[in-house]
Amino acid sequence: MQTSRNPRREKEELFSIHGGHSRPYCLHARDPLEDIIAAYLHRGFRRVGIVEHMPPLDDRYLYPEERAAGLSAAEMGERFRRYADDLRRLREKYSDRLRIYFGFETEFYPGAEEHIEKLREEFQPDYIVGSLHHVGEIPIDFSEDDFCRAVNKGGGIVELYRRYFDRQHELLERVRPEVVGHFDLIRKYDPDYKNHLEETSIRERIRRNLELVRDLDLILELNLRPWFRGEAEPYPSRLILEAAREMDIDVIPADDSHETESAGRDVPRALDLLREIGFASVPSFPTEPNACPKNI
Repeated sequence: MQTSRNPRREKEELFSIHGGHSRPYCLHARDPLEDIIAAYLHRGFRRVGIVEHMPPLDDRYLYPEERAAGLSAAEMGERFRRYADDLRRLREKYSDRLRIYFGFETEFYPGAEEHIEKLREEFQPDYIVGSLHHVGEIPIDFSEDDFCRAVNKGGGIVELYRRYFDRQHELLERVRPEVVGHFDLIRKYDPDYKNHLEETSIRERIRRNLELVRDLDLILELNLRPWFRGEAEPYPSRLILEAAREMDIDVIPADDSHETESAGRDVPRALDLLREIGFASVPSFPTEPNACPKNI
């Protein structure tokens, strides 16, 4: 992916490539979309990527919060359509102050690939964020109980890591998202993740997946959600960021905001981290938002 590299400009510019999860489109978000957009403006952003979760393929892949609310996959699909309409309205409303990119975040489970392509064709997003949230059809980041179920079903934690990175490789190879979401999300509920990421078979898979990111010329997001939760490291962890730097992979901060408080808050800190690791500059996202995409 060709990117402009103007270090002086890039150091000054604030940009999040993945933000804006909002009520009522995401049940674990807190604030309305327009409030989140206003928070980016308040923090000095002039461009931002708004990215909502794709609707589930069918009722098997509803999250527990969606089931508890009595929703169906079809109803989540309608909510996604309303999200697209809402974002179109807000993009027009704020066009003189904020350049808004439209995206959605993937799931990846049996049948998801075809579902993603249909959503791409219908909604014509500026880009998609390729994220993996399920292993063995069990969500691995929704709750510690689900993570433990995935560990037990998957044959232990090391094997679960292996399966996660194998599925991620499939996602990247088959879907080819423009942006790679929270690369090592599998570590969310693992207090011993540093040792597991260093395990030989896991380290080899990480290297293989990063090589694919490089070869497909994708962007790696630096997902800042863990910082908002008070954790020490964003996704991916520093050792993976250092490998990405060695491979000359583009990395762009992503606040993964679910409320006004986190919208863009930690992007300056992320830019400092990237420079500390040795990224000479943070690339500007190379495309312009679609002027008149279908249905948005």
